[in-house]
Amino acid sequence: MGWDATNEVWVRCVVTADGKLIINPTGFLENPPTEDQDKKAPTSEWAFDHDADPAAHHAKYTDVESRGAIGDLLSSEGRLLKRLHCDYNIVSNMSSIDIRNVGVNRHARLSPPSEDTNYCKITVDQPGVGYVDAEIRLFKTNVYRLVIDQDNFQAELDNYLENPPTEDITDKAPSSEWAYDHWKDATAHHAKYTDGEAVGSFYARKKVLDTGTYTDESVSNISYVDLDPTSDTIHIKGLADGTEGQIIFFVVRSSSYQTIIYYNSGDAAAGNKILTTTKADVTVPDYASFFMIYDGLYWICNFIT
Repeated sequence: MGWDATNEVWVRCVVTADGKLIINPTGFLENPPTEDQDKKAPTSEWAFDHDADPAAHHAKYTDVESRGAIGDLLSSEGRLLKRLHCDYNIVSNMSSIDIRNVGVNRHARLSPPSEDTNYCKITVDQPGVGYVDAEIRLFKTNVYRLVIDQDNFQAELDNYLENPPTEDITDKAPSSEWAYDHWKDATAHHAKYTDGEAVGSFYARKKVLDTGTYTDESVSNISYVDLDPTSDTIHIKGLADGTEGQIIFFVVRSSSYQTIIYYNSGDAAAGNKILTTTKADVTVPDYASFFMIYDGLYWICNFIT
């Protein structure tokens, strides 16, 4: 007898001649099995076929095989064994980077800015000692050059200061000590060039020409010429040693004799000749004034009217 829970009665069960219960296996056996089905089981047929299918199984994936799949990049302890190539990607969000050479009893650490700073920090740590002084050196021109910091700045600056200064040195500067001593040395300076001195310097660079003929009279550094024909005529045919752009003012001081300016005189050498605005020889009136400008080839004569 079996209990019918729905009708709440005992009912007769079907059995074999030997008294074995006859049941329908399709109620709890299935082929193929179903995902998440915990009330049924696969049939023996399905289990046999699955067991006999070589494509349905593989050998266990070992730790060695898993590391080999990434090129044996890591050891069994998870340590890096080879170069980590990032393929131009960025390694980001690291709390710090520690570097150390094999056999060296110290390591360096690069730390990012903290909550209240905006600068990175580089520290060198020696086990058993703690932090030791750190330096940064950059490779340049076949040597590693020390990066200047606030502690070694003055020592480096001293290499670019000198006392006293040197002629034609363009990559150094005089020290403040030298500048101060020079500033306070009264003998090293002169009084300001006054307006009166500037005006007087024009007349101070003067020359006096009296009776005679001039074909190559030197006027180097001359800016003013007194013409004094007191005993005979003055003949000006050429002036020598002129500087391009030089201006000379002339004043006739006497009316006893004449002063004659010769146009492009053949008696004067090339570079000393005079050109007049009339393209002819000019007799200068008594007490007249005129000026000449040297253009590098000729003296250009202009009369003040």
